[in-house]
Amino acid sequence: TLPKQMGEYLWDTMLDQINIIGDIREKHKCELEYQKDPFVVTISRGWREVVGINGFKLGDRLLFNTSNIYDDHTFYVRSLK
Repeated sequence: TLPKQMGEYLWDTMLDQINIIGDIREKHKCELEYQKDPFVVTISRGWREVVGINGFKLGDRLLFNTSNIYDDHTFYVRSLK
């Protein structure tokens, strides 16, 4: 589940899929799921692969960055541990 502001940002883009590139620089296609009441946005299909390959652990604080989501629908993610 994504933080509210990030979820609202993605809701505004109307995307149902994004690319995520982690620490090992491998691109993965992930699906987004939107729920309206209560408002929640979740990264679903593809996320477990991103987590496993990049070694993210439960409790890690993750930093997501994008330069222009409309160009290539890509987020870069890294762990702040």
